[in-house]
Amino acid sequence: MILKRNSKKDFFSSELLSEVPAFKKYLLNVYLYRIPYSEGLYKYKHLEKMFPLIETRESKKIDLFLKDNAFSSKNKVIVITPTINELPSSVSYIKLESGNGYVTTIFYNPCKKNKACVVNLLNIPLFYKERIISNITFEDKFKGSIAIYDIKDLSNLW
Repeated sequence: MILKRNSKKDFFSSELLSEVPAFKKYLLNVYLYRIPYSEGLYKYKHLEKMFPLIETRESKKIDLFLKDNAFSSKNKVIVITPTINELPSSVSYIKLESGNGYVTTIFYNPCKKNKACVVNLLNIPLFYKERIISNITFEDKFKGSIAIYDIKDLSNLW
């Protein structure tokens, strides 16, 4: 099955997907492994020149930001920069909840200390359709900074 980005139809609310819950779970649990690390190595230099919508070390500030702003997934990039080293083979996660209650969990191998991991929401199946993001949750053990960028021109990044 090939999924196509579409702003009109919502694949996640289709009857077909509700009949195959294992496939829906597969689409909502996204295993990126080393991709955010690689994206950080090669593409973060373009993001450094931009001003983030929010950058913080506190997840509560992200919650307040989301509560105060109608936050669309369109053209958004999340940058996760740890301040501690974890084993490169370990798996970290971030959960994003859409305004209509869908939750996607993105699993990735952590980046090295003070090195950015870049997650482009356009590459996450739930966000093939533009959605409002109502909540972002990081692992309790995560120590570092989180930044969200709105990328108007994706040509330098992808």
